[in-house]
Amino acid sequence: MSNERYAIPSVTRALRVLETISEHKEGLTLSELGSVLDYPENSLYRISATLIHEGYLTRDKHSKKYRLTGKTLSVGYQALNDYNIVELALPHLKTLRDKTEETVILSNFDGKNATALAQFVSHYPFKFTIDIGSNINFFSDAGGKAILTQLPEHEAKSLVEDMEFHKLTQNTITTPKKLLTAIGKYQKLGYSVDLQEHFDGIHCVGAAILDHNNYPIGSITVTGPSARISETKIAKYGKTTRKTADQISALLGAKLVA
Repeated sequence: MSNERYAIPSVTRALRVLETISEHKEGLTLSELGSVLDYPENSLYRISATLIHEGYLTRDKHSKKYRLTGKTLSVGYQALNDYNIVELALPHLKTLRDKTEETVILSNFDGKNATALAQFVSHYPFKFTIDIGSNINFFSDAGGKAILTQLPEHEAKSLVEDMEFHKLTQNTITTPKKLLTAIGKYQKLGYSVDLQEHFDGIHCVGAAILDHNNYPIGSITVTGPSARISETKIAKYGKTTRKTADQISALLGAKLVA
């Protein structure tokens, strides 16, 4: 039995807007949405304004493009309890912990903030741990920086320019220019690095996890004392972390280039 006669046109259009934007990882302007959906621009403007007000869309102030927010993602996670990032990632996190013998942390990204979701702790008596639910920052943590490396350039720049920097150690990056320069370097490496930038005596490498649109939805890191994760081991651990992140991304439908 069809319920088509009960459908509300404005709701249907709002859903089509969300679906269409979800298929374009860099977002769409109002005119681009109109071209794809063939809806009147005034109608699209009201729909998009409502979705922004309700927290389901955001509009980049530079490109004027609309993108989905973490609220949309959270709704999806509720519907995909059997297919979420934590369940997919856990066996890979354990394998990475066992290979490196250091603490491995999984974080998610909601379009604005990053949060620690899960960890496999090192077996060493002296080890790094984190409280699940803690915020991951983008200027000193390798996981946060890894996410920035995979964002569209204008989004990464916007996020960095709006960021509040705090000098946590002598090595902390404290300006947008220096952070963007570091991000460019990490993009070439394929992994990000924290060399005592968040905590004295702690080194960390990170890599982003991508969804089916190749958009970063989180990251994984290997973290431990600088005495064990020496600078001579950074490249080895970075490449291993990148490989693990790619394996998880592939399970989420990311299209990876070898």
